[in-house]
This record gives sequence, C-alpha cells and structure tokens, in this order.
Amino acid sequence: AYRLNGKTIMRMRPAGRTKQVTPAQKQNREDFAHVMRYMQNFKQIINSGFYDVTRGRFAYHSAFSANLKAYKEAGRPTGLEWLKLSEGKREGAENLQVAALEKEKFSITWGNPANVKGRYNGSDRAFAVAVNSTSKYHYVSQNQTAVRNQGEAVIDVQQFSPGDEIHFFIFFQDVEGSFHKKNPRNVSSSQWVGKVVIPK
Repeated sequence: AYRLNGKTIMRMRPAGRTKQVTPAQKQNREDFAHVMRYMQNFKQIINSGFYDVTRGRFAYHSAFSANLKAYKEAGRPTGLEWLKLSEGKREGAENLQVAALEKEKFSITWGNPANVKGRYNGSDRAFAVAVNSTSKYHYVSQNQTAVRNQGEAVIDVQQFSPGDEIHFFIFFQDVEGSFHKKNPRNVSSSQWVGKVVIPK
C-alpha cells in the first residue's frame, strides 16, 4: 500500500513465474547469448558496416538482428562463417585468400569484383578483419588503411595461442559516400575469407 495524491493505493504482489521454459525458448536464449558474445566486440566495425542500411534504427540493432538470423539459418555452426560485419549492395570481391606471413602477420588478398558492371571504385576502403573465435576475449584485429586497388591487406594478429582458430573477413566501403548520404550501395556485405588454425 502507498499514498498517491492524497489517496491510499493498494497493489498486489506479482505472482511468481509458474510457466516452464519450453525447449524452443531455451534454444532462442542460447542463440541470443552466443551471437551477443561476438557482437559485443565489433561495435566500432559494425557502426561503419551497417550504417548505410539502418533505416532509422541503430546500426548495432540492425547488425544483431541480421547476425542472429544468419546464425540460425546456417544451422548454428561452431565456426564463424555466418558472421556479418557489414551489409549493403556495393560489390565485394572474388578470389579471396588468406596466408600467414612472418610472426603474427597475415595477408588477405582479393581479385576483381564479382560483377564488374556493379557499383565499386578502386579507391574503396577495404576493411580487413581477423577474429579469434577460440580466445576467451574473441580478439579482433583490423586493417582499415588498404584500398580496393591494392588487392591486399596485412593484419597484425598479436594475441593468439597454439590451437586458436582465426577467422578472416573483408568488406568494402565508399567512405566519402557514406559521409554525405546513407545508401546501401556505399558498402558491400562482408565476406568470410577463410580461417587459420594456429599450429600446436
């Protein structure tokens, strides 16, 4: 009971939860938690990668919805091939490859756009990203200095241990175009390049 505007108000205590959690509800909660574990590490990247397709929503919310859907549609795999760091209609690239260089450095290379008549430019910024899916902290390393015409980006992955699984991604963006006006054609959907398992 409490007083409000000179009147005594009586409220009943809410009843305890009686319904059992269904298997579907439990699976949805597990899916949510699994995707969230990774998404929390990509906020800065996602803000760029989903900025042009938010349609009035925050980029992070759009990205989480897209990733939760992608994870389920992929059959809930143990790897990260389902992960989406960006979404858009700009052209990606073909012939994606990853190779280990000296020490902690890795090289991502790419070829021409899949559709040479699509929207792209040689000066597009290439966002190359490495994600450690094994590490407790899911270490993220990125290179934002490369451009499409270079055909290569080198990433320095400093935190890994023998047995860790490193996944590599790339997407392209017309940074100046995004600065002036939101448009899905300013950014490509991210592409999974491949993975490297650190030898034990």
